[in-house]
Amino acid sequence: RVYAPTFPDDIHKTQRNLRGVPRTRLTFNSDRDGERLSGTVENRGSKEIYISDYDGENQRRMTVNRELNSTSVWSPDGRSIAYVSWRGGPPNIFVSNIYSGLPPQDITKSVGNNFTPIFSPDGTRIAFSSNRDGNPEIYVMNRDGSTVRRLTNHPGNDITPTWSPSGNQIAFTSSRGGDAEIY
Repeated sequence: RVYAPTFPDDIHKTQRNLRGVPRTRLTFNSDRDGERLSGTVENRGSKEIYISDYDGENQRRMTVNRELNSTSVWSPDGRSIAYVSWRGGPPNIFVSNIYSGLPPQDITKSVGNNFTPIFSPDGTRIAFSSNRDGNPEIYVMNRDGSTVRRLTNHPGNDITPTWSPSGNQIAFTSSRGGDAEIY
């Protein structure tokens, strides 16, 4: 199970210069560990962050706070996960350095409501959406939460940033034109 995926991955890398799927790790949110709350799935208030192999095997729970945790994303080096958590109040962005043994870091520190973190391609910065200045705008900060910089300034809702492969541009969804469109 450990070595079998490496062979097709190596062939795929050699022939197409692309990473294959079998070594891919997933991160997802679930209430699967018996801490289910009453009501429908949509109304349950507790979801934890998990990681697993691409085929769902080797699942490992990453959070244990019995709060709502969502929108988890891997860092490019595969050593950290950024996610949103409502632990102790408004939604904040946390970074878990999976192999360090250290507790997750709250990198937005309860300044506004913070959502949809995404690592830059080089892993040094995180783009996110926040209403810290009134309405949802796009911000960028260093991976540790320092040097927060606002990128958008519009009365429309600017949300869901994503980096270009080069890391020089950020696309996002905005309602500034009336309907949700990509900018």
